[in-house]
Amino acid sequence: MKVKLLIVSIILLSFTTKKDIEPIGTVKCNGVYIDKYETTISDYKEFLNFISSDAFFSQDYIQNAQLDSSLNIIYSGPHRKEELITPIVGITTLQANEYCKWRSEMVTFAVNYPDFVPQCRGKKCDIPPTYTEILEKNKEAKTVIVYRIPTQEELEITKNRIKKRNKSLKLLTQGPINIIENVGLRCVAEIELNHDINPN
Repeated sequence: MKVKLLIVSIILLSFTTKKDIEPIGTVKCNGVYIDKYETTISDYKEFLNFISSDAFFSQDYIQNAQLDSSLNIIYSGPHRKEELITPIVGITTLQANEYCKWRSEMVTFAVNYPDFVPQCRGKKCDIPPTYTEILEKNKEAKTVIVYRIPTQEELEITKNRIKKRNKSLKLLTQGPINIIENVGLRCVAEIELNHDINPN
């Protein structure tokens, strides 16, 4: 049996009980959980850094994932303060779908296998799992999170509860987009609690 819930959420999730899911950094409106803020450059930079360092992804894939550099300033090296608060703009539907897909796998892995998530102790950090290893582990995940682009209706019912760092930013929704120069992203996620998986 699978129990499905809809949320619009950031990557981190907090599970208060086995049956209760409480998204962090979200607000609830009409049964929908939505991010308080738009996806930032820092969020998307994690995606770019990951795919650029993992052999699973081709050079064509990596190139197609790059945001328009005339609209987004992404610095190399550690995250800068401005990247943490600046929303991405000009993201295409294809890029958003791939980001959501990657995010789904990463969050599913982190939720189900916290002991496998790499940790840093001083200057020493654990070797992170490869994307192939993550995909294999997620086949047995008890809780599966699948992110996607929201519908216009989902954004409408929550518009009075969310905060905008960029008030002129149009959020990407399912369906055709005529102008992409000033389009940002929030993600909806379907969460499945798969009780058919044996926890042992």
